Amino acid sequence: MNKTTKTILITLGVALALFLFWYFRYLVACFLIAIIVSAIGQPLKALLDKIHVKGKKLGNTLTSLVTLVLIVGVLFGLFFLFIPLIASQAASFFQIDFTKIISYYQEPIAQFEQILVNYGLLGEGTSLEKYLNNQIMHFLSSIDYQPLISNLISFAGNFFMGIFIVLFVVFFLLKDPSLLPNIVYVLTPDRRMEEIKHIIKTSRNLISRYFLGLCCEILSVSILLSIGFSIVGIPNAFFIAFFCGILVIVPYLGSFIGAIIGLLITLASILSVDPSVSILFILLKFFGVFFAVKGIDDFFLQPLIYSKSVKAHPLEIFFVILIAGEIGGIVGMIVAIPTYTLLRIIAKEFFANSKLVKSLTKDI
Repeated sequence: MNKTTKTILITLGVALALFLFWYFRYLVACFLIAIIVSAIGQPLKALLDKIHVKGKKLGNTLTSLVTLVLIVGVLFGLFFLFIPLIASQAASFFQIDFTKIISYYQEPIAQFEQILVNYGLLGEGTSLEKYLNNQIMHFLSSIDYQPLISNLISFAGNFFMGIFIVLFVVFFLLKDPSLLPNIVYVLTPDRRMEEIKHIIKTSRNLISRYFLGLCCEILSVSILLSIGFSIVGIPNAFFIAFFCGILVIVPYLGSFIGAIIGLLITLASILSVDPSVSILFILLKFFGVFFAVKGIDDFFLQPLIYSKSVKAHPLEIFFVILIAGEIGGIVGMIVAIPTYTLLRIIAKEFFANSKLVKSLTKDI
């Protein structure tokens, strides 16, 4: 086989692999989530493996099952912990007396209406309240609920099927940690076996460190926000702080999304009790704490976690996340750093003589 034919076949093989990854992206996503969950559960399983009952170990199958049950228990525990809080926030929203709020802010609303009229954004003699009511009614009347319900049912089915697939795969990955590497070894030519073994070993180490660092970042941000919100008197401080902390997994954008949702929850809680409270004062307190914690996260936690865990420059990580966001949106931003880390490790093994690769992988 000549070089040209070999290159064409390799290119077609890579193109086919990429197409299959895209076509089966749902299963690929479930499998990747299962790998992450099993990596998080491995230290717990290793701890359970050391336990002896009447001089005997619990056994590999039992420790894998117990680890899986504990992981699911923690997730469901958090879920059921926050359900009453979510229901409470929903009830607070429906208890808000919007008539009193509009009455209290009548003068600022009138000034804002006049600004909109001056710029031609609102018709003369049309109130902002009436305009918003008309737009809301028009929006509600234009919604086709049948496809919406069908999509919700389809999403629910895919979601629960995805949970089953993830848990099934996690169990076997916990039971046999060498299962995934063995699959890779079977597909690897003998002459490349050492490089592949080194890639798997190094990537496991760096990516595990990254996810451990990410968990520490989520916990740190949640604690700092919870303390700050409690000090300034924001209701449900822990719930809002934890929600904002979880969204840190979406680099840069996640914290702002969490802040907007958290602010809406805060306003609903406070206005349902006292519609005449100063919204401006609430905004100042909320965003004062938020931006203080975000500053700590952006300038201390993230550079420390990202650069130290995956051994890359913070500016390098910043551009990788931006490029991944352009390519794959929010999902791309979430998987950007682990994917980039893996690509750097592969590049170092197979293109070690390249100046660019040497520069990007000098700390690995």
